[in-house]
Amino acid sequence: MRILLLLIASMAFTAVTGNIRVASAQDELRLVLESHVGARPRDADYLLAPLLDELKKSGFQGSSVTGTRIHSQHSISSDELSSKQIAEARQLSLDAYNAFVDLRFEGALNAANRAIALLLSRPATMARQQELREYFYDSLILASMAHARLGNATELEATMTEFIRSFPKREVSNKKYGPEGEKLFRRINKHLQTLKKGELQIAAAPGATVYINEEHQGIGSQKVKLYPGRYRVFTQIGAQAGRVHIVDITAGRAHTLVVDPVIDSALRTSGKMVGFVFEDEATRAKHEKRVALELGRALGADEIVLVGFHKFKGKDSIVASTIKIEQRETGVSARVPLPSNGAPSASQLRSLAQFVAGSKPANADIQVLNGETPIIKSDSKPSDDTGGISPVWRWSSWALGATGVGFGAYLIAIHDTGTCDDVVCPENYDTIAPGIGLVAGGAAVGLLGFYLWTKEADDKGAALSVLPTQGGFHAALSGTF
Repeated sequence: MRILLLLIASMAFTAVTGNIRVASAQDELRLVLESHVGARPRDADYLLAPLLDELKKSGFQGSSVTGTRIHSQHSISSDELSSKQIAEARQLSLDAYNAFVDLRFEGALNAANRAIALLLSRPATMARQQELREYFYDSLILASMAHARLGNATELEATMTEFIRSFPKREVSNKKYGPEGEKLFRRINKHLQTLKKGELQIAAAPGATVYINEEHQGIGSQKVKLYPGRYRVFTQIGAQAGRVHIVDITAGRAHTLVVDPVIDSALRTSGKMVGFVFEDEATRAKHEKRVALELGRALGADEIVLVGFHKFKGKDSIVASTIKIEQRETGVSARVPLPSNGAPSASQLRSLAQFVAGSKPANADIQVLNGETPIIKSDSKPSDDTGGISPVWRWSSWALGATGVGFGAYLIAIHDTGTCDDVVCPENYDTIAPGIGLVAGGAAVGLLGFYLWTKEADDKGAALSVLPTQGGFHAALSGTF
């Protein structure tokens, strides 16, 4: 009985510790980010689908999860509202006002909230087009007043507080909204003034225009005192828009926001694309690893896989590279060449995903890159790529082959001749065997050069070795064909 109890306890302990280990592994946050130079290829979805699907099976989160985390923990896209959306926001704010005047408070609240949500979906538009803030101004006041009429005290306080944080230099117009709106504003504002403010230090690039809750704050780095709550910080350098960073301010505490202009200009989270778009290959080579590390740290990620298209000797390849966030180092990196026409096989891309995910070793479907330098530089700079066969081997083979054939033919020609006079031949040359050998060897090496010519476009590695021997030479070609 005692043995049975001990066995049950041991099994229970094993199950618990096993669950703990599994939970720990599952708690790791592993994300996938794309990385491109210039516009994302139109056929990227089709080409990358098997790779991304296999990474998802290995525990890496796809674009939807990664994009959501970026929006909630780092920044929002600075994409513009369309003219249709702007017209809709304007109409909704008017509908909210008319509904409130008609005492249709539910309708007023619904229209005002829809206008607020639409405008906050693209807050950078309000920063660039300050006139749109008037729709935001009206909608926040009307929503607050509708909450008051409907008895929603908590929602009233939250909405009016958002109004005060977004328009710290303005009050509610008594002329337009009457004493009711003005009274609500003064009550909530009086409560906020009893709270201790927090400090926000914004480290921005020189010349960057800084907006806080879409209100112009200044140029370059800023230090401001703010009421507790959530704020939107947007920066723009000339025509280059940044992203909208979300910052939560706590009463009595100092906060720092470092706005990295490279991340802000390269990061994309709209549509199906979540990742980086760099201006050129040199910029990607210089910044890709650093910005991926910084973003991974901000998101609390443990590991990131970068997926993108790179050129090797003029040929496109799909490259996947891992980055360990805590260790701040690059893991493994590998590629699959893109055929001239069509796409790599699904099995090749699955093998690439399994290798970088650590679930399976590399196989013949992929080419492993130097783990220390997974970020491939542009073709204009020296490349770490050693794939393919150099034309030097072809020309060397032809030259060596021609030499062998020529010298062999000469030896055959002088066979059985010697230093003869008209009567006596004291010495005769016996050169038929080495001559035939050299002709045959030279022809073989020449054919080898022709074979190398046909293989130069192949990215799979190969090597030619030519060694002198006592009877002539030995040639060997090694590699995967």
